[in-house]
Amino acid sequence: MKKLMGLLSFIMLLSFSARAEVLMSPTYAEIVCEEWNYNEVLTEKLDKWMENDLRRGYKVMLLQRLDCPDSPIVQLTIQKVDGLVWCTYGGEMINDLDPKADYFMKAKTKNWIKMGRGDLGPAGAMLTGRLKFEGPKGEAMANMGPFKSFLRLFGEVEGDGSVCP
Repeated sequence: MKKLMGLLSFIMLLSFSARAEVLMSPTYAEIVCEEWNYNEVLTEKLDKWMENDLRRGYKVMLLQRLDCPDSPIVQLTIQKVDGLVWCTYGGEMINDLDPKADYFMKAKTKNWIKMGRGDLGPAGAMLTGRLKFEGPKGEAMANMGPFKSFLRLFGEVEGDGSVCP
């Protein structure tokens, strides 16, 4: 009986630790930020995009699930560090948005999941209104490859979309 209880405790610990973070929660944003830094397209192909930082040294990306209106808005802060474009912060919103350089993206949970799987690309998502978008649209359109890589992070980082943050 003692061995069985120990085994059950171990299985419960494994299942608890394997549980996905809630999609678009501050902890989820932190993990997405870490994954950004492992993506060669995002770290190496956004030099020109980073030039429009309003001389602050960073850009802000705010993210939200439209079907979770009472949830916190999460933020990714992007900076150029040692010649690479890094995500230096992921979590709750801490900066205001400046639409001349920054982005605010909102979508329903099902559309974040579709974009993460690659079933819905950034241009199609924006044109159909499935991705609500504030920020320099021309700049985003000029960086469709990296934008697509960014959206795919939401498929690479497992997230629980069944509950709101």
